Amino acid sequence: MKPGQRAYRLLTALGIAATAGAPFDRASAVDALPPIVQSRPIDGSGAAAGGSQGAATTAAPLTLEQRVAKIERLVESQTLLDMLQRLDALQQEVQQLRGMVEEQGHTMEGLTQRQRELYLDIDRRIRQVEVAVQSSAGAGTSPGGGATAAGAAAGAAAGTAAGAATAAGSAAAATVASDPLAEQAAYQQAFNVLKEGHYEESVKALGDFLKRYPNSEYASNAQYWIGEANYVMRRFPDAIKEFNKVIDKFPDSSKTPDAMLKLGYTYYEVEDWAHASEVLNKLVKRFPDTTAAQLAQNRLHRMKLENH
Repeated sequence: MKPGQRAYRLLTALGIAATAGAPFDRASAVDALPPIVQSRPIDGSGAAAGGSQGAATTAAPLTLEQRVAKIERLVESQTLLDMLQRLDALQQEVQQLRGMVEEQGHTMEGLTQRQRELYLDIDRRIRQVEVAVQSSAGAGTSPGGGATAAGAAAGAAAGTAAGAATAAGSAAAATVASDPLAEQAAYQQAFNVLKEGHYEESVKALGDFLKRYPNSEYASNAQYWIGEANYVMRRFPDAIKEFNKVIDKFPDSSKTPDAMLKLGYTYYEVEDWAHASEVLNKLVKRFPDTTAAQLAQNRLHRMKLENH
């Protein structure tokens, strides 16, 4: 039915109702009205925009800015997810690296302890060889001692009893004072305390040895190991004092280069770069062909790289 016909029917219904005095039939009137059609937007030329789109449009299309914003939100969400995944992976790698560092630290600690034990064992064996050589040399001169005893006996037979008694007393005193076996046993006992890792006790044991045998052939070794024990316990001021005693009291000892090296190391630990460099350079000049001198050169090179 065309819109004109529907309007005509509406007017007719209204007219009939008014004439007959009947009540207004709203449903009939609504059926007679034409359907409502949503108007389409008009462009600048007055023509309807939207061409082929339906009249009853439920939502307007997104603008370019809205589309770009929506894409950006999606990209940002994906980027954030990637960052979280990478962060989790990095945390796992850090945990693995921490475990590896702890394991390597434990291994290094064991190697350091083993190296110290080997060093102490080598020193002990060298001391034993030296004692064996000295004992052999002493045995070779024993006939001279016998001749001296024979001479003393002859003098006693000749009636010089007082001189013989004095000679015998001196010989007895010399025997007690220069007993190499007693010295070796006392030194080895004190050294074993250090070797077992009882550094505090070893300082006292080695100090007692030095008081008992101040002129012993092991005195420089004992003095050095007192400094070494203090160095291991990181009592650096005491270590400096003890290493200096080795250098001052035993300048010709085989332990003097080692004492100078460890003295330089101790100054390095307390960040006294000037004294460390001075001691290590003196070591290189004074004992150039020793292992201690090579180690001193390495430490001097390290200090140079560290700008000390």
